[in-house]
Amino acid sequence: MSKPTPAGLANLGDFKPAAPAPEEMPAVSRTAAAAHGFVERDPPKPIKRRRASDEPTTSFTTRINVSDQVDFIEWCDRERLPYREGFKRMMDAVRKGIV
Repeated sequence: MSKPTPAGLANLGDFKPAAPAPEEMPAVSRTAAAAHGFVERDPPKPIKRRRASDEPTTSFTTRINVSDQVDFIEWCDRERLPYREGFKRMMDAVRKGIV
């Protein structure tokens, strides 16, 4: 025996959700919104500096001196390197016997 359908819900099988909103507002809508003082609420998306590694990666945690950490982070920032690439450059120097 089936359960009775509540009033007003008999045609749910015919329900179709609205089409998704377009990704970008048309120029006319942007102009009209700006004329009325509306501003974009979403912050601009940041540019990603990360590049995928060609090799497998792993997580590595160690306790180091704060001064060494500060120097490493400042160096990576100056060179615009992610920490992974900075560590790789240090290891390349060690392998070559420079350090």
